Amino acid sequence: MALKENTNRREDVTYALYVNTVNDLKLRGKPTSLREVKKIIGGSHSTLLEYQRQWQADRALAATVEDDISDTFKQAILAEFGRVVQTTREKLEAQLIQERQHVKEANELLAEAEKQITDLEMQQQSEREQASEKILTLEKQLAAADERANELQKQVDKLEAKITQLQQQAHQSEIKAAVAEARVSELEKQKIKPKELV
Repeated sequence: MALKENTNRREDVTYALYVNTVNDLKLRGKPTSLREVKKIIGGSHSTLLEYQRQWQADRALAATVEDDISDTFKQAILAEFGRVVQTTREKLEAQLIQERQHVKEANELLAEAEKQITDLEMQQQSEREQASEKILTLEKQLAAADERANELQKQVDKLEAKITQLQQQAHQSEIKAAVAEARVSELEKQKIKPKELV
């Protein structure tokens, strides 16, 4: 692999690329510092630092293998293992992002449902208050109508009593008129006729 400076974007810098670059630098007898690696493949300092720690852990794991395996083969295995790990990590991160999006959408739907429930409860409360006000108004109107009806009934009772009184007075007048008529008639019968001249 020819060493040349590169300005890859952060998402282009993979663990496998880091391992291959470090191995190439080692084969050429050059330093494998983060600065040297970054000059060649680019990427962010934090990403390269994470790759460096992973590479050191993988080398420590490879050193525990007692079988007679060449260093080149070990490095190739580590690079492939790193590529698999990186690919798996990227897939898991993509799944995590997708799940977070699903959770976000579910939370948004939940918030919307809660808002609709709150709106309905407020609407029902408002309707109950309006109905209570209408009932109170109707009860007041009914009480006023009952009071008016009672007043009218009292007036009717007074008028009926007055009519009864007038009817009694008229009856008395009729009786008096009849008696007077009878007297007049009797007086007319008892008239003294004039004495005839002798």
